[in-house]
Formats: sequence, structure tokens, C-alpha cells
Amino acid sequence: MKKNYIVVGTCQRLLRQVLVALRSAMDANCVVIGGENTRNLKWSSLCSKNYVLNIERHAGPDDDERFTSLLHRLARILPDAVLIPADCEGTRAINRVKPRLPDMHIVPHADHSTLETLDNKWRFFQFCSANSITVPDTLYIGPKAALNYAELAGRFGVPFVIKPVNQAGSTGVHVVHDEAFFNDTILANDAYQFDSLIAQKYIDGTDLCFNFFAMDGEISAFTIQQRTGSTVNFLSHPLLEQLGRRLARAARYNGVMCVDARVEAGTGKVYLIESNPRFWASLGASVWCGVNFVTESIEKVRRHHAPRTITSGMFNERHPVLRPTAWTSALFDGGARGRILRAQLRDLPVVSSVVISVPKMLWKYTARRAARISATGNARLSSNGRGAVQ
Repeated sequence: MKKNYIVVGTCQRLLRQVLVALRSAMDANCVVIGGENTRNLKWSSLCSKNYVLNIERHAGPDDDERFTSLLHRLARILPDAVLIPADCEGTRAINRVKPRLPDMHIVPHADHSTLETLDNKWRFFQFCSANSITVPDTLYIGPKAALNYAELAGRFGVPFVIKPVNQAGSTGVHVVHDEAFFNDTILANDAYQFDSLIAQKYIDGTDLCFNFFAMDGEISAFTIQQRTGSTVNFLSHPLLEQLGRRLARAARYNGVMCVDARVEAGTGKVYLIESNPRFWASLGASVWCGVNFVTESIEKVRRHHAPRTITSGMFNERHPVLRPTAWTSALFDGGARGRILRAQLRDLPVVSSVVISVPKMLWKYTARRAARISATGNARLSSNGRGAVQ
């Protein structure tokens, strides 16, 4: 018998990650409640139905009433459905209407206060500083008119970082190396408009991510990962694990979270850069390597033994269509990995966009290869010429 899940969110990429994780674990019937950006999920076989509503943080009482009414209707037609917020907007929407929700299972997630603290880069800095969690020196700016290059360079040195407090996916984040870049890209750029900005000390080093699921601040599953191109590698890093556990306990956190961190070159000191109190875009990598954070959330089991984790392994995030080595597994693997690949291949909107991009990728590859061959040939001719003159 299929199990029923209602996945809520506005970020199409994160919704897809959650849907693939569900399909890799079980025969799931998934319904999506999303916004305008998720409309083309109606063409995907990952979900049986896609409802488009206004569930953004600016949603009004009428929008929330439509959302609540839809959940009541789905609760009647989908027995024992589990409600899963895929992103921060999905969590906000559920938190807003929670007192009016039907009797429905909801996976653990951040409450309103915790979400608004950890999903805001300035408040995250303040929270970590108050709890002795290492973060880069940070200054609240507000509107960009308050930016002053000389003052920021004097405080942080160069380079330093400018970023909005409430954007995701590196939107609006700039590493400032000189005043000309600062003026052209930020101050004089009319397209660079955000409500509130922060400035931050730049940490030269290596990026890592600490991903976890926790109940009441106690972590029951975690992974540490590093990205290299399209490859996600899993590793062990005790110092980052220690900081991540301290963050979860200080917040008494419930649910999943992805924490961006940087290991400083030369010193090995670990800094937490920002937190994402939601599922993350590379979720499929941990599912592939053995930890499914979606099913961890559904089970809600507080583990009294060692948490589930991954200390090694890798995953290539390129679509299976572009990885011939994955085709055999997609056809014949009856386990979770085979189900992940088949779920990705059944997602028709993504498959079509990938197929359309193949000729362009081949053209770019051919052009780069021709340029390398030409450059190598010219270098040989030049070298032979110098040898003849000598």
C-alpha cells in the first residue's frame, strides 16, 4: 500500500530533492503544495498532484485560509498523510496555520522564533556569538547607502564580504577585493537592491557543509560534505561536528538543517558561516551514500546509540542522462540507488531540459578541445622555432 505525503514549499529544486528521497525509500504517493515557481511540477511523475497557492511569507489571511482548507480536504482523501515542509517558506506557512491544521502527522521542523533566528544571517551571527560558537566577525549595515568602503576595509581588511541577511543560494553575496569593484558592483549597481545587508570578514579556506537531523537539540543523523565541481564527497571532521552539535543544542533544534562552514587555511580553525534550517540542494548525495534525511524526519526516532552518519563516499550530481556509467544501475539495481536514478529519469521536465542542453554542452566541449589542441600545436612550433635560432 502506498504511503501518502504532502510536501510544502516554494523552491522547486528543494521540493524535487525531497520527492526523490521519498521515492528512493518507498512506494510513495506525493502531493505538492507550492507557489508559482513550482508550477511545472505538474508534469513530473515524482508527484501525483501539484497545487499552486500563495504560501510565501507575505501571504495574507485569505491565502492562509485557502492553504488550511486544502490541507483539511487532503487529510480526508489521503489517509495517514505526513506533512513535510521542504524549505523555509513551507515551514513558515505550516507554522502560521498550525493551530487550524487537521489531525495530521507533521515531521519535526523549526518553530517560528527559531526559524526567524537561524534563517537570518545577522541574527544567526548574534545567536552564535552569544553561545560561544565560532563565526567570522560581522557588522550589520542595513541599506546599501550605509556602506562605506574605507571603514569596512579598515575593520575587516581586504577582501571582505557583503551579503543580504535573508537570501539563499549565494544571491547578492560578493567578495570585495578593491574599491572599484565595490563601487561598480554594489553601490552604483541599480540592480543590487536588498532590504538589509551585512559585512563580514573573509575567511580564506575550504568550504564544508554540516547537515543534520535533530530532536530537541540532540542530533540523531549527520553528514559532513565537501563539493568539488559536480561531485559531493563525504568525510569526517571532528571540529566541525563539535560546532554543529553545539549549535543544535543551543537552539534546542527540531528538524533538518544544513550549516555552511569554512576551515581557515593555515590555522585549521572552523567558522560557521550561515545556517539553512531546511532541506538542502545536495540532499540526494547523502541518500545515495546511505543516510536519508527525509525518512529520518518521518521516523522521528531519538537514537540512544551512535548517530547515523557517513564518513566516506561520493556522489556525482550530474543527471543520470549525462552519466552513462549510471545507466546499468538505473535499469537493474533494485535498491535505493537504482530507485534514485529511476526517479530522476521519470522527472520529465528535468529530463527534457537536460536533453535539450546536450548539443550545447557537446559544442562547448568540442570548442574547448579544439582550442587546447591548437594551443598545444602553437606551443610546439614556438619551442621548435626557439631551438632552431639557438
